[in-house]
Amino acid sequence: MANSDTPALCSVEEFLKHDYDFIVVGGGTAGLTVAARLTENADIKVGVLEAGTASIGDPMIMTPALYPKIIGDPKYDWIHRSVPQVR
Repeated sequence: MANSDTPALCSVEEFLKHDYDFIVVGGGTAGLTVAARLTENADIKVGVLEAGTASIGDPMIMTPALYPKIIGDPKYDWIHRSVPQVR
C-alpha cells in the first residue's frame, strides 16, 4: 500500500526528493507489472519513470476504444521508424 507522502504522478523535481529501493524505467505493461510485484513487499519503495507528458484524464488515453486513433499522432505516439529488413 502506498504511503500518503508518495505521489502517484509528480514532476521530476518532486520525484528526486524521494528515496527508492528500485527505479523501474518504463511504465508500460511490463514495467508496471515489475513495479507492482516489487511493491507487494510494503518495505520496498519503487519509483517508475515514464517518458512524455502526463496524460491523466485525457479521453484519448482513458478510453480503450480510442486507442487506434492515437497511432501515428505525435502527441501520443513516438512514431519510431525502422529501415527495411533483409529477409
